[in-house]
Amino acid sequence: MDELKRALVWSLQFTFSPEEYRYATILSLKILAKKCKMNEEDQALFMAVYDGMTLKDPAVLNEPIHELIAQAREEDPLEPTEALKPAIMEACKDAVAEMEKPRMKAYKAFVRSFLEEESACGCNSSPSLEKKKGCGKH
Repeated sequence: MDELKRALVWSLQFTFSPEEYRYATILSLKILAKKCKMNEEDQALFMAVYDGMTLKDPAVLNEPIHELIAQAREEDPLEPTEALKPAIMEACKDAVAEMEKPRMKAYKAFVRSFLEEESACGCNSSPSLEKKKGCGKH
């Protein structure tokens, strides 16, 4: 399974906290505003996680910020439409102002750890905090 699909599947199966939703949203805004220092491959991976989160919990999409993100990504998942770039920049600026850097770093490390753990094991079981039969890792 390719990495983007694996990230999407994982995010559909995992139960995220409200803070994790918040930081996924902030990171998505940073990626779209070109304020994120990650390479494009990692950006696509984290956007796949965001996509899974929003697919799993459609009520989230009723919030205006998620509507803005969805509209901005209509043409390209990593590049906002020209018309919505100013709104994305403003939303990103507001979100980053309220963001705690250590919590953002923790969110990114948390997502990477689960994705790397599943990738290393290759068992294709759904990751969770409890160990499962099979690989013994998740």
